[in-house]
Amino acid sequence: MLGLIVLYSLIIVGIFALQFRNQSLFSKNFAQLRLTLSENHSDDKSEKPFDDTFFIAFKGITFYADEDNKPVLIQNAQRHPLIFQNWQELDENSFQLDFKTEEGAKIAVNCSVSGEEKDSVTLTATVPLGAQVEIPYKLSKSYTVTDSTKQKITLKSSNTHTILNAPQIEENIISLNSAQNKITYFNFKPVKQFQFAKIMDNPLAAENLYGENVRRIRNFCLTNFDSAIENLTENTVNAYMAEMTEKGRYLETQTKIPAAYRNGSRRTYETAPYLNNLVQMDSSLSMKIENLNYNMNYSLEKQNLTIFESENLASFLLTRSFGKSLSVLNLPSKISNFSPTLIQAVGIIETYTSMKQIDKNMSSLLEGSLEKCLSLIERSCSIENDILYVNVNNEKLDDLTTIRIGKALAEYGKQNGNSQAQAAGNMLVNCRIPANEQLEIQKAADIYSILMNENTYMPHLKVVKSASVNPMWAWTVAKSVTSTVDAEGTITIATTFPQDATHYMILKNVEPFKEIEIYGLKFRTDPRFESYNSSGYVYDEKTKTLYLKYRHKNETEIVRLIYKEEAPVVETPAPEEAPVTEETAATPVAP
Repeated sequence: MLGLIVLYSLIIVGIFALQFRNQSLFSKNFAQLRLTLSENHSDDKSEKPFDDTFFIAFKGITFYADEDNKPVLIQNAQRHPLIFQNWQELDENSFQLDFKTEEGAKIAVNCSVSGEEKDSVTLTATVPLGAQVEIPYKLSKSYTVTDSTKQKITLKSSNTHTILNAPQIEENIISLNSAQNKITYFNFKPVKQFQFAKIMDNPLAAENLYGENVRRIRNFCLTNFDSAIENLTENTVNAYMAEMTEKGRYLETQTKIPAAYRNGSRRTYETAPYLNNLVQMDSSLSMKIENLNYNMNYSLEKQNLTIFESENLASFLLTRSFGKSLSVLNLPSKISNFSPTLIQAVGIIETYTSMKQIDKNMSSLLEGSLEKCLSLIERSCSIENDILYVNVNNEKLDDLTTIRIGKALAEYGKQNGNSQAQAAGNMLVNCRIPANEQLEIQKAADIYSILMNENTYMPHLKVVKSASVNPMWAWTVAKSVTSTVDAEGTITIATTFPQDATHYMILKNVEPFKEIEIYGLKFRTDPRFESYNSSGYVYDEKTKTLYLKYRHKNETEIVRLIYKEEAPVVETPAPEEAPVTEETAATPVAP
């Protein structure tokens, strides 16, 4: 028995000696991440320097390969095991693993540690177009899965919370493709779910502070305009012109805008209603409308909510056919799995609020989706150091997007008596408008365009004549534009703007007319109409577009589009005078 024990012991030791004679483990730390490889010390120079085994371990997760589980390239429905070739250290925080298949396809996997506390790991693979790479992974038993989807797993240990994000996560495999080729794994600090009710008494949620901040932005756009002369943006120009016009100081603006900017190439349709060049700038307006049309049709075809990411959607919908508008407004209720993104939820609320001021029946189509939209925004908010933020994928949104969300909540809350939503909107705006000493004129103008979009002196879309198919609509800065149609089909357009001021308007879906009257006088088309010191027009029959210049002699000017051919005037001779008789002399003449 003693001899057998000795014999078996020698056999076991011999097996291990033979197995590891030419191999040893290699490990290297990159901050809190550990890379472990199996080196091959064979004298055979044709042998690879490393075995096909590797382990990338970091806080509760390990990406690995062993004899039973190897990374796989899937291409043309064929599975090709990846053979580990070599590795290289890129810097103190990152390295690269190189693989190939037996067919010769090469795959590189980069791994890096980042973050101030080195608590985030990213793996990126170079995946051939149309292919897919599967990487095995396993979770530590000391970590508990608290939430799991096909793209995200949330883990918890005794003192750590982590999130794993990847394009496709299965039980033991993560799949990457050429378009989505990244895995992220990072620590996070869980916060209790925010509720609008918690900030009702916060001074930063006060409506009067919201109003003060709006007034501060309005004044800033006026008093600091000169500092932007050398680097004007369209928002800067429009904010200045709209605010000056609102204050009755339009004429003072005419010497402020340099001719180089008026006639320069940096302008689009945005500033056309103030600075002319209507025909030239209309191409950019048409492109904008075409893009919106495409997004609208795409959303209707695919039954998704992409179109609600557009700003000022309600105004655009009113310029479309009635049937298309209804179809868009019905989308949220028709989608079985209604799960908007944050920006789509904000767009739905904005569209509802704007549409309700115009047509309550149309806005009511969105009512069923509002609670989910508000709840999504509420869940995305968090407070840090008494500042309210909106977060997407654990990242705080920028100031302008946050202010847009705040404006939407504040307007919705005020309109519908939802004091909690209004308070949250107030606080988002109040927290994210910088103090004057940290504010630049360009950013102030961008904020103005969000907070003051109800100022009709800002360029906007306006329906002039309703129709079920092709409404007549304008791109304008007029205070108001209305129309009437008489029995002969003549369209009378009444446009209100400050007296003695000049503005420009692009009118769409205008059917060809026989004559046009401005100031009660018949006008002829003239391609140089914008250069004259009077009103004028050009009409493009192909696109049914009317370009109008208004030089207001009165606050409200009238333009008449005449569609009926006037009958020729036939001169008739005057009747002969009848002789005066006693009877006629005695008949009284009506006063």
